[in-house]
Amino acid sequence: LYESGVDIIGSRFRDGTSSILLACLHGKVDLVRYLLDQGASPNDTDPYYGETCLMAAAYYAHPDCVSCLIGAGADVRYGHCGYYVTIIYLAACSFSESEPGDFEEGDVIRTIELLLDAGAPCDIPFNGKTALQLVQDMDTSVVDDKVESERDGIIDLLLSKLLELEELQSAESESEYDEENSDDDNSSYDEYEESGEEENSNDDNGSYDEYEESDEEYSGDDNGSCDESEESDDEEDSDDEMLHNLVRRRNHFL
Repeated sequence: LYESGVDIIGSRFRDGTSSILLACLHGKVDLVRYLLDQGASPNDTDPYYGETCLMAAAYYAHPDCVSCLIGAGADVRYGHCGYYVTIIYLAACSFSESEPGDFEEGDVIRTIELLLDAGAPCDIPFNGKTALQLVQDMDTSVVDDKVESERDGIIDLLLSKLLELEELQSAESESEYDEENSDDDNSSYDEYEESGEEENSNDDNGSYDEYEESDEEYSGDDNGSCDESEESDDEEDSDDEMLHNLVRRRNHFL
């Protein structure tokens, strides 16, 4: 059809379904690869329900199609229909409502594992339940041993991922706490240094001022001593002159 000129990429069925979306629904991985090579978008969306190619492949547990779409850049964090129903939630919902024979053994586990490795969120609830809770609440009385074994594997996968997320969040919180404490310590140290510098500066200035005052007093004492000494010399000179005059006058009268 493509070689004869039919637009298999842009044309849609009456309900709006594209060729690549239909191929993902039915797990036709070779056709998915071919359409992607011809320019089809890995994020092609149903115009009525908002379902993406990756959602269709995950809902019906076609891990090969999921892997192909992820490799082509499909958005693993896309939320369905504006309610943010995650892709992993849809996969878990489909499995929890399944009956024996609906899926090939191991396909659901592999699908969810591929999505988790690509960074798809698994901790966002819808209608009060997460993907993990949906699978845990399954009625195991109506399923066979293969489905129950797959259920246990899905639970282990999701629990492991949730624990990993908790540890990561805890490490990030500790890192932020350490950074805040480091900033507080640096601030306190800076304030301590500033306080110490001000005190030392004030002490130095005070000591210098006291030293200058002491020098002034000392200088005053020296000037005083010098003045006293000069006065004493003047007095002595005056006394000598007076004595000399007395002697001269006495001799004159004799």
